[in-house]
Amino acid sequence: MKKLDTIFLVEDNTILAELIQHNLIKKLDCKVVLFQNADEVANYSEQEKPDVIILDYNYDELDLEIKNGLDFLIKLRDKSNVPVIALSGQKDKEVAVDIIRNGANDYINKDDTNFMLTLTESVETIFKIRETKRRLKKAISTLNAKFLFYSVTLVICVFVAVFAL
Repeated sequence: MKKLDTIFLVEDNTILAELIQHNLIKKLDCKVVLFQNADEVANYSEQEKPDVIILDYNYDELDLEIKNGLDFLIKLRDKSNVPVIALSGQKDKEVAVDIIRNGANDYINKDDTNFMLTLTESVETIFKIRETKRRLKKAISTLNAKFLFYSVTLVICVFVAVFAL
């Protein structure tokens, strides 16, 4: 049985979070774990590692240790390179630039008419890139093994040729 890709969705709007969760599960056949804010993700005790984090920029709660998605992203990048897609209703382009500069793989505005489609395509692209990297690693490993085999074979042939004379 194939392991499902795991997405951590950090969104404080419960209705929107459940809509995104339903859409991603339906379209991408993945597991989506919901969090209300970045503090919950930071304190998540299970050993499960996400394949992607979808991260809201603003949280309504005021008494949080991690005040917004950018703060979480900066802390995350100190210890992980898990792909992150930032979501926000922010109109300020500087916020988007800051988020991308600090390591987000994509920034999607929740106010865009096709934001759900854009989000799904972004996650799908991240999954495809990961699979391509996996296949490349495997191909490189195979090529390295073949190169080693042919190098050893060549050395043996040269050795035999030199001593045969």
